[in-house]
Amino acid sequence: MSNAKLVSQEEDKKEATYIFQGTDPASLAGAVGSFFNAEGYKLEEGTPEEGVYGKGSGVLRAIFGFWAKRFRYGVKIFPESGKVHLKIINVMSGVEEGGIAGYMEINREFTRLKKKIQTISF
Repeated sequence: MSNAKLVSQEEDKKEATYIFQGTDPASLAGAVGSFFNAEGYKLEEGTPEEGVYGKGSGVLRAIFGFWAKRFRYGVKIFPESGKVHLKIINVMSGVEEGGIAGYMEINREFTRLKKKIQTISF
């Protein structure tokens, strides 16, 4: 994927969209999977092109709230208009968040990932 270039991005608190040229969905999915694995995440459901990466225990998060680390982010990678789109979505809600402190921690982690993904070379 050495020719991949980030050409556009949009983000908010729940979702970030990155648009690349010079790559294909499978190559981008491999690079994104490697990125998440390096950050301690595992593909918990779906495929690398449309799945959910998670870190930590959902059971412990439900019992202990924000004291137990738990993060889950959905990934969608798809071609459109000759470019490849990457969407990363914060899929955690309700009891998974662990109250206000947990919600803030999830937002900090999502912000950290969004910044880091912009700086890596695919």
